[in-house]
Amino acid sequence: MTSLVIKKVDDVSGAPLAGAKFFVEKQNGEHVGEYTTDKTGTILIPTLSPDWYVIRETKAPEGYILDETPKTVEVKTNVPTTVTFSNKPLSGIKIIKTDSETKAPLQGVTFAVAKMNGEKIGNFKTDKDGMVYISNLADGYYTVTETEGLEGYHWDKAPKTVEVKSGKQTILEVENTPASSLLIVKTDMETGKPLADVSFDIAKQNGEKIGTFTTDQNGRIIVDLPEGKYTVVETAARESYELDAKVHEVEIKAGGQAVLRVQNKPLSGLRLKKIDAVTGEPIYNVEFMVFDKNNKVVGTFYTDDRGLIDFSSILTEGRYTIRETRCQEGYYPDNKPRTVELVTGKVTEIVWKNQPQAGQIQVTKLSADDNEVNGLPAGTPLAGAIFEVRSYKSGNLVDRFITGADGRGVSKSLPLGRYIVKEVQSPTYYQLNTQEMDITIEFATQIIKLEFSNKSANTGVSIKKTGNVEAMPGDTIRYDIRTVRNTSTVPLTDFFWRDVLPTDAVRLNKIVTGTYNQSVKYKILATTNKGKQLIVADNLSTLQNNVIDCSNASLGLYSDEYVTTFTLIFGNVKAGFLSVEQPQVFVTVLKNLPDGYQFANKADIGGRYGNEWVVGNSTWLTTIYRATGNRLPKTGY
Repeated sequence: MTSLVIKKVDDVSGAPLAGAKFFVEKQNGEHVGEYTTDKTGTILIPTLSPDWYVIRETKAPEGYILDETPKTVEVKTNVPTTVTFSNKPLSGIKIIKTDSETKAPLQGVTFAVAKMNGEKIGNFKTDKDGMVYISNLADGYYTVTETEGLEGYHWDKAPKTVEVKSGKQTILEVENTPASSLLIVKTDMETGKPLADVSFDIAKQNGEKIGTFTTDQNGRIIVDLPEGKYTVVETAARESYELDAKVHEVEIKAGGQAVLRVQNKPLSGLRLKKIDAVTGEPIYNVEFMVFDKNNKVVGTFYTDDRGLIDFSSILTEGRYTIRETRCQEGYYPDNKPRTVELVTGKVTEIVWKNQPQAGQIQVTKLSADDNEVNGLPAGTPLAGAIFEVRSYKSGNLVDRFITGADGRGVSKSLPLGRYIVKEVQSPTYYQLNTQEMDITIEFATQIIKLEFSNKSANTGVSIKKTGNVEAMPGDTIRYDIRTVRNTSTVPLTDFFWRDVLPTDAVRLNKIVTGTYNQSVKYKILATTNKGKQLIVADNLSTLQNNVIDCSNASLGLYSDEYVTTFTLIFGNVKAGFLSVEQPQVFVTVLKNLPDGYQFANKADIGGRYGNEWVVGNSTWLTTIYRATGNRLPKTGY
């Protein structure tokens, strides 16, 4: 017996490295063991028989790049063998963000860092010193992109390419130019409170319009504008306020902010607003009569298209009584009079509501045919169907209801008008009825009765696999997945197909994904003999045929690790989902299999309808042929 010494050192400084893991095996594949370097960066294996050995690093020390090149050494009798591995230290990128004018650091700027192949490293935000440091990066080229800048600055959105080298710190300096801008502040002339929802037009001095902008809840508008002279005009004041029609001229300097403060004077007078008591929408052409304090008629007035009557220029200061004398069709009248006081310098607003006349919609849900799954005959009332009621004009959702055990579902009270009724979720084991019903509720207390029927939902999936009838040890053989299909008349969720490999006889080589007749994003998951689950590929398109390399090197597996199953997960698919270009699976047959040995490859398929799984499978049997004796290989595929 003799010994083997493995040393691990820093590639730059030569310092010993602890915590590196190594896998040791004989050249013939016989497993020796897994070992970890101690604090001196050393592994001592004292009792080995003379032979050739393969040493592979499986885990690098923290902060270092894995040395993926295995070394083969000969261990001789009575002569200690020493093998040295070096690791390059991971390096980093230091980003410095500053103001281009003052050179002051800028805190809170976000950068996205990614490899050149698009693999994301992460998002990072500068600290109070305007800096961010991304450490533990492997050698190579990276892109750095500013994704979120600061208010008042022009973002530098152009991606920057930087190179990271072992043991070195890459410094990237990025500047932001201060943005020149206009700040408009709108306030109440008497109280100084900010006024929201006031609109302004901004234009260049030559008349070229920049745009229309509206104050926020703080009464502010901030617009980034280049250096120059501009005009600002208020175009829409708040309700109960007088419009400021003055044309304001402002000058903006490079890198600076011009501030324009504009006040609005509150109006005085009396205004009446007529609205729908349910929706809050204004009601047009409602008639009102106004009486003075002596009960003498002042006049008859009508609401405009905004539901408003403005008495400010009509009535003088004093007390008045207002009565609704004619309501809009489809509403119950409100005959209660209102007495109000008109005071100079104050706007008095009366909000007057009308309750709409209403009806209801009643839907009966029935089975259209005999259902083989739940055994219900045609004409059976069905529970669990969900309906939506939408306004015909606006398309807005006004109600949503569900059918009960008697198959009936009833809407809430709905104002007179025109509606669209549509089923949005069918009962379990039934297809969705896509018919839309256009109905009109014409008078109060009207109940419109509708009948919807649903056809039974048939569920099923299909998969068919073929392959070699016979194969020789060491061959690469191909399995064709000739059919992958959702044969159901309804969509399925969590749809997948899976291949269970006969790992006693083959090892996975590659997967050809095929294409499908519906556009869906999907991924491929795999399980290994060590119980590891890994994502082989993600965000694949069903409209594109992909060739997926499944070798150990590509999947990052150990030499004694291999894939046992892989699954294509599609998620939600519609009825009739079908493979177009057929998927294929390539495997390599193990070399030590005897003549006549048989192995079976199984593929299964499934999806969920509600809480029920729908599954299917297909199996293909292959026999090993060795050229021994008088037996001849058989044709067939």
